[in-house]
Amino acid sequence: MLRLLRGLMVALLLLGLGLALLLWSLTDSQSQVEVAPPQTQTVVAAKQLVQQFAQQLYLSDQDFQLQLSAQQVTQLSELASYAVAPLNIHAQLSGQQLLVDASIALPVPALSRYLNAQIAVNSSAGGVALGQLHVGWLRLPGPWLKRQVLALLDTLSDQQAFSRLDQSVTSLSIDPQQLDLALSRDVVVALKLAQEAVNFDPPDPLMQQRVLHYYRHALLLDAQAQGDSLGHYLQGLSHEVWQQSVDASLSQELEAMLWALSLHFTQGPFRGALGRQLGVFEALQPYRYGATLAGRNDLALHYVYSATIALAAEYGVSLAIGEFKELFDAREGGSGFSFADLAADRAGVSLAHTLDSEFAARVFVETLMQSGAEERFFPSIAGLEEGIPEAEFARRFGDVQSAAYQRLFAEIEQRILDLPAYIK
Repeated sequence: MLRLLRGLMVALLLLGLGLALLLWSLTDSQSQVEVAPPQTQTVVAAKQLVQQFAQQLYLSDQDFQLQLSAQQVTQLSELASYAVAPLNIHAQLSGQQLLVDASIALPVPALSRYLNAQIAVNSSAGGVALGQLHVGWLRLPGPWLKRQVLALLDTLSDQQAFSRLDQSVTSLSIDPQQLDLALSRDVVVALKLAQEAVNFDPPDPLMQQRVLHYYRHALLLDAQAQGDSLGHYLQGLSHEVWQQSVDASLSQELEAMLWALSLHFTQGPFRGALGRQLGVFEALQPYRYGATLAGRNDLALHYVYSATIALAAEYGVSLAIGEFKELFDAREGGSGFSFADLAADRAGVSLAHTLDSEFAARVFVETLMQSGAEERFFPSIAGLEEGIPEAEFARRFGDVQSAAYQRLFAEIEQRILDLPAYIK
């Protein structure tokens, strides 16, 4: 029996080594896709396109038609590259194909290796027609790859959500100037089923109980609110976290408190989806009113929403979401780009990162227990410009990688680092 176990261990070790060598053989020392940071105009155009897509898709009872110019296809791929930090994507129309080049850095920075891939999406009279996939020296036929991927994804859904998504594509027409996509109305149902299939697993029953405990405690704090500052809630909840952590991990208690804080102050579809994912939707009370930071409700919402997003996203994604939201506002007729809002976004991400270690969680909880004064956890917004229109932002900063923008960004980061609630 012992000899058999040893043999199995050796076989598993060799299999793991073989897979690692195979992956290594498919990588390159350089990324084959270089994408420049998106310009303000790119972000604004992308938002308008997404708004148009959502309105047509969810508000109409007709089949859906989407037309993208060659420039829009490229712009969307550039935006996706910036939003997902380790991934670079470049898409372009060529002949009757959509050519997609992608490069992703391996998660071990010291290796400096990249997985480069290319695939074509062909015009079709139904469904998505994939061309050959190129990954390093490996070549995989598109039709075979599509069957395997759909079969794998459909195991996540008992209603074959991903096959239904593919079937909802009634036609895809591509030429060098334009991409025309036609979808049946079933795409809305398929999207909902697919979203449910890939939602993160609900927390264990103990976590559900913790979230409910802090949510109910936040409801009690409503009656004691003084000036509606978010600091009042953070102080009261931090005391409760400290008491509950006697027999549990402080960071786990703080995580449950942050989920509860989001459920208490967010609203609309975001709140409903979060409540369902956490398994506490039925216990949610009607939304009452919001708290404030620096006397403003919008800053408190930025802080809470960004902290919530950062709990479930990579650091780079959270950063991009905050910047994109501000760039979205920098359009004619909108509120304009706000560095104050961006400071609230970044402070919210710092709040989420207090869960990175027991020490960071302890520093935050002890600081807020002493006082809920906003200067202990929220940066000053004095001197931070707001309402910058798109044209002015483009003239002064160009994009979020420019030296002028990075100087202001660094100043905001330093203001947050100077706060006692977050570790240096």
